[in-house]
Amino acid sequence: EMARQEGPSAEIIAAEPRNLVTLSAHYISLRLGWIFKTETVIMPAFMDAISGAGWLRGCLPIVNRICSSLPPLFYAPQLKGARRKKLVLSTATFAMAIPFLVLAAIWWKVGQPDSGLSGGLPGWLPAFFLACYGVVFIATGLQRLAWATVQGKLIRDNRRGRLLAISGLLGSITSVTAVLLLIPGWLKRPDHGFAWIFLMTAGGFVMAGFLAGLITEPPDANTPI
Repeated sequence: EMARQEGPSAEIIAAEPRNLVTLSAHYISLRLGWIFKTETVIMPAFMDAISGAGWLRGCLPIVNRICSSLPPLFYAPQLKGARRKKLVLSTATFAMAIPFLVLAAIWWKVGQPDSGLSGGLPGWLPAFFLACYGVVFIATGLQRLAWATVQGKLIRDNRRGRLLAISGLLGSITSVTAVLLLIPGWLKRPDHGFAWIFLMTAGGFVMAGFLAGLITEPPDANTPI
């Protein structure tokens, strides 16, 4: 507690310029992946493509809220005890990519017009998609918790506005440009381009997870983990 009151260590201050760049790059990559899985457009459209049932589409925001809220609440004490918070940030970000890699592989197999499935799409696909969606938001909730913790530990409060300004501006420009260039062509594909969209989402999250691992973070003292 005394160390916190005295302010960040000299090691943290010396690494702050590098961490500003690394955290900004992490956020930009995360936002690039995130925009391709927009909850208000892409996710409902995919659910309509595999099911068409309105009540299933209505489950999406419920799964979103529950899975992104409760796990961080229970995990917060463990994160506090972790010596290096960046490892949690990196792992959670990588975990966000896994369901989209799985969904891309499945859609590549079953979602093509020439897939050879005489009975249409598998009946288990909507439930499986909801499960993947839940895993994404469990990981997202933990990622947001770790992001706030790492930022609070490594970036002084008078520099956090700069971090948000840089990452927010460049992240918006990068992600909107990518959507304008890629999404129209993908949506015109016979399979609606969902496999490519999911791969792009996963790619952004994988890059963000890798960048989180490059953060310079001295270990916390007096922590059990």
